[in-house]
Amino acid sequence: MRKDIQDLWTLAEPYVRDAGFDLVEVQSGREPTGWVVRLFIDCAPDRQVEQGQAAVSHSDCERVSRDISAALASYPMDFTVWSSLDTDDRA
Repeated sequence: MRKDIQDLWTLAEPYVRDAGFDLVEVQSGREPTGWVVRLFIDCAPDRQVEQGQAAVSHSDCERVSRDISAALASYPMDFTVWSSLDTDDRA
């Protein structure tokens, strides 16, 4: 795993876990809008059993995106975090 991806994973995972999810994948790269970080999350198995929820909702993505965006404010690069549901809105 690339060092920048590992660093982003280390930064993001506690926030994702606090929200009750598992971090599945981290991607980052330069796009026309700037550096973009994509996080792929899934419901943690214990959350699925406790709450009967087997899917990540739009509001779940928004929460994780806000939390990670705040954490990235101190990261040495200027990133934009897109949730998977945001990608249809980009030009």
